[in-house]
Formats: sequence, C-alpha cells, structure tokens
Amino acid sequence: MGCNFKPMYQGQTFSDFLCEIKIADTQPGSKHYEESFKNELNNSICPNSSKPKKYLLNWKITKSKTELIGSNTNRTVRYEIKLTTSFSLKNIADNKNIYNDTVYSSSEYNVLEDAIISTLASEKYTEELIVKNLKEIIFNKIYLYAVNNEN
Repeated sequence: MGCNFKPMYQGQTFSDFLCEIKIADTQPGSKHYEESFKNELNNSICPNSSKPKKYLLNWKITKSKTELIGSNTNRTVRYEIKLTTSFSLKNIADNKNIYNDTVYSSSEYNVLEDAIISTLASEKYTEELIVKNLKEIIFNKIYLYAVNNEN
C-alpha cells in the first residue's frame, strides 16, 4: 500500500525545466564563496546538459559577519557569518523576470586566540556550509515556482 507521493525533483517536467536554466557567471574579482555558490548551482541544476537554455538565473551574494560573544578577558570569540542572496529567473527570449526572491543562510564559528589555523579552517568550512544551504534553499524555491506555474 503506497502513499501516492512522488519523490521531489523526480518529475520529468521539473527536470526538463531545470535543464533550461543557465546559471549567471560570477563577476570579475569574485570571492571564493561566490565561485563555490556558482559551482554548487551548476552541479545541481541539470549538469552536463546540451539542451538550449530558455532562462537565466541571476544572483548576487552579500556577506555579513557579526560578533556574537566576546570580551577583553575572553580568549574565545564567536562570530556569525550570514550570506544573503538575491536571485531572479529571467526569460531569455523576452528579457523579463519571471521569478525573483531574496534568501539567506547563516552559521557560527569560534575564534580561539591560541588556535589560529583551526580557526581559519572553521571559518572557511562555515562559508562552504552556508553556500550549500543557500543552493538548497534556491533549488527548493525554483521547484515550488515550477510546480505552481505548470501549464
């Protein structure tokens, strides 16, 4: 006895739609997390497809870093990194936006005064984790858009 649910992203219509999306390139002088984000999208949205592209996914990331916990006597400081992404899905034929949104993801890490190397690794890992989360959020939003706008 089944529940009649189909796995998300398995529908042929959605797969076809994904293969029609081109990911916008990064700007010159882009940051590592921007390149990682573009690569995550390219690897998730119909990789290795030669299908003609009908849509362009434009995006822009802004990064903020906030000190959460710290003091002059404390040798450990905690930071939050937040990446906010504004994105739009544009119809290439008529150059009109068909969907746009802004999403964010954040995570925290510690800076230990006597462990600089592990602190740097922790900060980079935090950025990579946020990038993967952002990709998933945007992927889900595009899925919901496609499902709600099927003809």
